Amino acid sequence: MKSILYGNIEQAEGYYTYLWVGNPPLQQSLLLDTGSRFTAVTCTDCSTCKPHLDPFYNLNNSETSQLVECLNNPFCNSCRNNRCEYTRGYAEGSHIEGFMVEDQVSIDNNPFVKLKFGCNTRETNLFQSQKPNGILGLAWSAGGVQTVIDAYSSQLGTKDIFSLCFDTQGGYLTLGGVETKYHFENIKWFDIIDEHYYAFELDYIGFGNASLSNSEVLALVDSGSTYSYIEKNLYSQLMQELHTHCKQKGNCKGSRYKSKYQPHTCYRFYQSRGLFEFYKSFPKLVFKAANKEFTWDPQYYLSNIGDQVYCVGIYPQNEGVVLGANFMRGKEVIFDREQAKIGLVNSNCNPEVVRLEALNAYFLEMIPQIIVGGLSVFVIVFMKNCII
Repeated sequence: MKSILYGNIEQAEGYYTYLWVGNPPLQQSLLLDTGSRFTAVTCTDCSTCKPHLDPFYNLNNSETSQLVECLNNPFCNSCRNNRCEYTRGYAEGSHIEGFMVEDQVSIDNNPFVKLKFGCNTRETNLFQSQKPNGILGLAWSAGGVQTVIDAYSSQLGTKDIFSLCFDTQGGYLTLGGVETKYHFENIKWFDIIDEHYYAFELDYIGFGNASLSNSEVLALVDSGSTYSYIEKNLYSQLMQELHTHCKQKGNCKGSRYKSKYQPHTCYRFYQSRGLFEFYKSFPKLVFKAANKEFTWDPQYYLSNIGDQVYCVGIYPQNEGVVLGANFMRGKEVIFDREQAKIGLVNSNCNPEVVRLEALNAYFLEMIPQIIVGGLSVFVIVFMKNCII
């Protein structure tokens, strides 16, 4: 099953899909987050919520909705009149509060399943300003908290595997299997070593010249994080290596630009040189893990912050590595939850390939009806001519 994804890094600050909720179905745009397992939508009685892309959800307008009770429920932080209420906080400082609901949901135009999810009555920070109406948690289930991936697997019997393929604009989600027809190479598989999140061990990160080995660096794949983050000492080494490369003649074709909002030097692109040549003058970022190598191309790690200024979308943090949505661009990232493996493969992530695939399937389905219909018309016309 495939679904079209929307969004980007620079304007939408992430990627989202459409979840159809309730009966009659209400379209809800939800940010894809492999770094959490909680799903929530903005509800009509929210006191702090600002407008999003879609109308707010109202459980009273759905024939299939019901409140989630408190008894032994892992979602509940508190109870009021046996209504399960929650509070959730996120790494960048955002919070949501509300109560739990169960209703039927469908990712894009796929079959409906039952899911327990949050009904936000309070939102702060990025949850207020983001375009999508909520968040779709896709991490491992834990403590009885079931995600929509778990719901499709347990209720419809789909394989417990999904993938995300982000283009610079939009992308697609695949549920229940892996298709290789849009891949540019063989899939590289890595063992997931965390029981709660999609994380694997990295042996090396660098721009290809200096050795920046740091044994057993844990890398978390988190689509809910717009940008990527690297342990601060390793980050400093990486930026120094990049600056050394950029000092060489012909490299990093653009004037250096220092932004007060960026911890590193950015580069201003000039239209006369061509964007392809600009990207080509920057090095690929190389990763090594489990005796395999994969790269992050400059057209994906550089982000346009405005006025044709491009900055590296990597930032320092205290420990570990977070590979965010900008890292995932141009790759199909496969989350094989049955085998506990992550697959990475450079791919065509343009959502138009999925739209064309759906259109072709529609026409193939219609051809027999068109042939039969055409034959019927021919017979009727022929009989009329014979009678005349």
